[in-house]
Amino acid sequence: MLGGRRNWVQVLSNGIMGCAACFGLFWTTRELLPNESLFSNHGSTSWGVDGIGVSFAEHYWPSFWICALVAHYACCNGDTWASEVRSLARLLLLSQVSD
Repeated sequence: MLGGRRNWVQVLSNGIMGCAACFGLFWTTRELLPNESLFSNHGSTSWGVDGIGVSFAEHYWPSFWICALVAHYACCNGDTWASEVRSLARLLLLSQVSD
């Protein structure tokens, strides 16, 4: 990274897997409830697409794509926090040297 800014390759690399997981989730859930809205919950307490939830025994591929999407955003979150902690650590290290 030049100057702490991301270029288009890094943005594409971070976003492409999330897009792939969303597409995979859409593709595998389109046959489950064809006449319903894709992301409606209808008052159900279960979490997931159309109340499907994460159940590998019942719906393997939708569960796989939901977990892939959550893992993708967890990885992006970790990357962001690592960058922030690294910049804070540099600041703390410089302040200790100047004392």
